[in-house]
Amino acid sequence: MFFSLALHRRLWITERCKRHGLQDNDVCALCDQHVEMVSYLFLACVFARQVWLGVLARLQLVGLMLYGDPDLGVWWIDQRKRINRHHGRSSTACYY
Repeated sequence: MFFSLALHRRLWITERCKRHGLQDNDVCALCDQHVEMVSYLFLACVFARQVWLGVLARLQLVGLMLYGDPDLGVWWIDQRKRINRHHGRSSTACYY
């Protein structure tokens, strides 16, 4: 459910709160460096990237780490394709 909201840009992050007049500042609450949009929060924020690197390193999936700045949906589909090729089709059930 959470990731579905993220893919549809329905999370109440600072950018959306500002757009609806609920707060004045739309800067990322984690790094204070960029406008906090869903794709930025999950894929580009320096703090979030460190968290993802730690999680993916423990799972031995560092190859899934993002390089560049794609849309969250594009990144998700690309990673699912990579996992399917590497682990076989049945492994996708644990990544939904």
